[in-house]
Amino acid sequence: FRNLCDLTFVQPVCMIQEYFGSRLAFIFAWNGLYAKCLLCLSLLSLVVEVCAGWHKYIHSEVEHIERTVNRRIVFAFSVSITIWGRVAYNLWIREQEYFIKLWDISVDGMQQTVRPSFQGESQPSPADRNVMEKQYPAHLSKWRQMCSAGITIAFCIFVAFIMMLWQNMFQDDMNLVASIVLAVIITIFSLLYDILVPILTDWENHKFQSQYYDSFLWKQFLFQSVNRYFAFFQLAVKQRYTSVGCPAEGCLAIIRMQLVTTLAILSATRIFEVMLASLMVRFKIWLEDYFMKRSAKHEVNPDERSFVELQSKFGESRLQEQIQNMLQLVLSLGFVLLFGAVAPIIVPFCLAVFMVQLRATAFVLLKYTKRTLPRQQVGIGLWRWIIAVLMQGSMLFNGFLIAVYSDLFEGMPMITKMAGVVLYVLCMQLVSFIV
Repeated sequence: FRNLCDLTFVQPVCMIQEYFGSRLAFIFAWNGLYAKCLLCLSLLSLVVEVCAGWHKYIHSEVEHIERTVNRRIVFAFSVSITIWGRVAYNLWIREQEYFIKLWDISVDGMQQTVRPSFQGESQPSPADRNVMEKQYPAHLSKWRQMCSAGITIAFCIFVAFIMMLWQNMFQDDMNLVASIVLAVIITIFSLLYDILVPILTDWENHKFQSQYYDSFLWKQFLFQSVNRYFAFFQLAVKQRYTSVGCPAEGCLAIIRMQLVTTLAILSATRIFEVMLASLMVRFKIWLEDYFMKRSAKHEVNPDERSFVELQSKFGESRLQEQIQNMLQLVLSLGFVLLFGAVAPIIVPFCLAVFMVQLRATAFVLLKYTKRTLPRQQVGIGLWRWIIAVLMQGSMLFNGFLIAVYSDLFEGMPMITKMAGVVLYVLCMQLVSFIV
C-alpha cells in the first residue's frame, strides 16, 4: 500500500494481459486512467469548495447566502463535469484502441466459449448440419430472460418503495442518523441482490460465456444504480413538495449533506471490503495452522504446504468478482457525474475508492487469490455503454437542477423550465461534441 503515494497510476498492463487475459488488463487500464482524471477533477473540486466556503464566510450577513452559493456551484461545476467526463471518455477510447491494436484483438477473432453448465439437447448445428451440438429452444430462452428481467425490475421497484419510506420517516430532520440508515439500507439490499443475481443468470441458461457475462452485468448495474442513486433523485424532486419543504439554506443543502455523509460511509465500507479480502485469507490459513498444531501428536510445520494446497485456501476472482469490482468503480464514477455538481467534495471520495481498489485488487490477485482463467475481451465491453449512459443522464439531471433551483428560473411557469432543461442539454451536447 506504499504505492498509494504513486499518483502516476502506471500499470504493467501488457504483463497483466499475458498472465490474466485482456479482460482484467482492460479493467486495470481503465481504473488507472480514470484515477488520473479524477485526481485532476479532485483538485478543481477542492478549489471550488474552498472558494464557496470563503464566499459564504465573508458574506455571512447576507440573507440566504448559502442557498445562493449552492445554486451557482451547480451551474458552474455541472459544465466542468460535462467537459471533464467527455475528455476522460475520449482518453479512454484512445487508450483502449491502442491496446486492441497492440494485442491484435478483434471481435471476429474471438472464439465463443460454451459454458459447461449449459443445458440443451444435441441437435444439428445451424451453421453446419453435419455437426451435432447442444441447443436450447430460443423461445424458452427468451421466456426465461424475460422472467429474470421482470424479477429484477420488481426488486428495483421494491427498493424504490423502501427509499420513499426512508424519506417520509426523516423528511422532518435529514440528519446524520438518516444518512447512516440510508447507507445501511443500500448495503443490505446490495448484499441480498448479490446472492440473487447469480441464481437468476444461471437459470437463464446462457450457452456462451460472453452472453452470461453481459446478462449478469446489466442486471447488476440496473439494480445497483437504483439502489445507490434513487434516494438522491427523490430528494431533488420531492423534498420541496413535502409538508416540511426546503430549509432556509435550500433543498440543495439537504441533498449535499446526505450525499457527502452517505457516500463517505459507502466509500469507507468499500475500502474496508477490499482490504478485508486479504485479511480473511490470512485468518483462514492461521486458523488452520492453529488447529493443526493443537491436534498433531508430533511437531508439524505448516510452511511445508504445497502450492496447490495453499491455492485452495485463496479467494476467487471469477466472473462475478470481476464484475463486482468494476461495478463499484462505475457506481462511484456515477456519483461524480450525476451529483458532483451538487457536492463537489464527493469527488475526492470517489478518487480514494479508485486508488485503493487499484492497488488492493492487484495485491490480492497476486497474493491471496486463485489464478483466474485468462479471458479475452475487446475493450471493457458493455461498461463503455454504461459510462456513456451515465454521462447523458448527468446532462439531463443537471439541467433539471438548474431549471428547478436556479435563480434564473425561479417563479417561471413549467413550460419555461422544461425549455430551459432542453436548452441546457442541447448546449452540453454541443460542448461534448466539440470536446
